Amino acid sequence: PGSDGGAPPAAHVGLESSRAARLEEEARLAEEAAAAEALLTSQRAKGNPENVIRCMAAAPDAPEGELLLTGSRDGAARRWRAEERRCAREFMSCRSPVSALAVSSDGGELLTGGAHGDGELRHYRWTPVAGVDQEYVEGEPKHLGGAYVRVRTLRAEHAPERPAHPRGAVTVVLSADERFAYSVGADPEEPVVQWSLADGSQKTRIDAPHRGGVAAMCMLPDGVGGKAVPSVRGSRGNPAAVAVERAAAAAKGGRLITAGRTDGNLCVWAVDAIDPVAGGAAAGGGPGGGARARRSS
Repeated sequence: PGSDGGAPPAAHVGLESSRAARLEEEARLAEEAAAAEALLTSQRAKGNPENVIRCMAAAPDAPEGELLLTGSRDGAARRWRAEERRCAREFMSCRSPVSALAVSSDGGELLTGGAHGDGELRHYRWTPVAGVDQEYVEGEPKHLGGAYVRVRTLRAEHAPERPAHPRGAVTVVLSADERFAYSVGADPEEPVVQWSLADGSQKTRIDAPHRGGVAAMCMLPDGVGGKAVPSVRGSRGNPAAVAVERAAAAAKGGRLITAGRTDGNLCVWAVDAIDPVAGGAAAGGGPGGGARARRSS
């Protein structure tokens, strides 16, 4: 109150109004953040264990922003917009749980592998469609919606009637230049197979990479111990720059890392020739009869 006992000064009233507005805005932002945090779990039907995620991969250079691709026990693959924390697209990919999944850095190429009971390795391509989930900013399209369209089901030429991995797919990864895929199944005797994404053909294989089978794989885009390849993230929207960087990654020889299910070994393979890179000798000889590998600690 003022010194004369009348109304408080206008400056004081303005300060209180500003403070109240700030508190109201902070409360609104906190509520929005809590709602955003809940989106990833609220997308899943309550009490439905079939939607549990089995595998996932990231696409950091998609035109609409960073994406996450997940495969679930219900056989569905889902495309999530990481910044918006919401599921933008889902579709049934397998007749059994999705047990393996790989995606290109721009989210355009997707491979899914089914668990036992399906065993198929399927190649999908993102196809933008105007008017489908179209979003606008100030009257201009933010990005095109679309859908994953199946390009083909990958199968060996000598056994086209059988799925790629009859006992279920374990893992699939893409090569450094994203022209090839490498997959392996649950059968301990199964080789790691290299597939061409251009025509779906089986190019080569790594026979018996580990005693007891392969548990996991990942890809290093550059040579072991070499200088890291610059991220294509900074080249978003520039296809020529992205192509140059991917070519540089491929030229550095990309390395495939495989982890044994029971032998405790990690093996580093040269992608160009599928020859193991020299490392510490595996106990009892390396995979494939004398190949050299690096034992995990």
